[in-house]
Amino acid sequence: MEIINFKSFENWLDLYKKAWEERNPDLVAELFAEDIVMRENPFSTPFEGLEAVKKYWEEGARDSQMNIEFSYEVIAVKSNHAYAKWNASFDRISNKVHVKLDGILEVQFDENQKAVIFNEWWHRKEIRPNIKIK
Repeated sequence: MEIINFKSFENWLDLYKKAWEERNPDLVAELFAEDIVMRENPFSTPFEGLEAVKKYWEEGARDSQMNIEFSYEVIAVKSNHAYAKWNASFDRISNKVHVKLDGILEVQFDENQKAVIFNEWWHRKEIRPNIKIK
């Protein structure tokens, strides 16, 4: 049974992009099921439940990032699983470091096209601002 298709996954990713770039945890919350399990990387402790994921986005994006740009390319969609390659960049508010991310995400959806499993693998490059020492 097909729960998600290529176009509906693109729509989901467009909303994900909008939520991240606008630093909007409430919009992010619309994408995930109440019982979501989210991993930032395969070795991290998962965030379990919608409130934990929303708090992660409040602290990790809304309160600490600005000038966010996100893009993606859908890799595969089948039944209730979908995969995408993504890139993001942002400036950290605290130290003005510019961060670039290159990653893959895997999403498993419920029948309402809400994510129940969300796994990421990504690499980070940090570009420090020019600091002049006297």
